[in-house]
This record gives sequence, C-alpha cells and structure tokens, in this order.
Amino acid sequence: MRLIRAAASPFSSPPPSLDRLAQVAQVAPQHRASRRRSSWRASARAQRAYDQIPGVSAAIVHDQQVLWAGGYGMADVAAKRPAAPTRFYSICSISKLFTSIAVMQQRDAGKVRLDDPVSRHLPWFRIKPLQENRPR
Repeated sequence: MRLIRAAASPFSSPPPSLDRLAQVAQVAPQHRASRRRSSWRASARAQRAYDQIPGVSAAIVHDQQVLWAGGYGMADVAAKRPAAPTRFYSICSISKLFTSIAVMQQRDAGKVRLDDPVSRHLPWFRIKPLQENRPR
C-alpha cells in the first residue's frame, strides 16, 4: 500500500516501473513467509515442550513448493532416532478423515451421491455376501 501511495504522490521520486512493482510483489510474500517460518519454528518447539510430545516433523508448502521442512525432538525415543522431515510416522486412522472430507466435497460438487453404491465409483470394489450359516 505504501508503494502505491508513494508512486501517486507528487512529492515522491518518479513512480516505479511495472517491472519493479512485479519484483516487489514477488519478494514481499517470500519475506512474509520467512517471518512466518521463524514464528512457526518457535511455536512448534514451544508446543512440543508444553504438550511433552517426543518429536515433530513438519513442512510448510505453498503452491506445491516446499518452503521449509524440519524436525524437532525424537521420532523414536527408545531407538534415539531424531525427528527429521524425511522420517516416516504411522498416521493411524487419520486417513479416514481425509477420505470423508473428499467424498463430501465431491457430493457438494454434485459428482457423488451418498446413497450411491461404492462400486459405481470404484468398479473393483465388491462386498462379499453375508453367509447365512455364519454365527452373528
């Protein structure tokens, strides 16, 4: 905003070129992202200590580009393996959350109905028929 005001002011230097404005527009988000990364690092360390979490591995991604990746603490305390951005962790049942969100987004877009048979969208999926003599 200041740059635009300065360019419009009769008392300022000549207005910057469009190329210069484009350069500033590209650098500004990177500068803000750098400050955010620093803030996030401090926050992650403090939260890990407060919640007594042994380790955290994380990444910040913007527009399919990894801006920062790091690890704090231990990924495996018993084996004394440090947390790192390349470390794999068990995600347990969290994938159910992502799947349900994706299905609901498809429903909202009109591409899926919640009462559709699963095999309509996943032709390879087949439920085995319930056996009559099986104890319940």
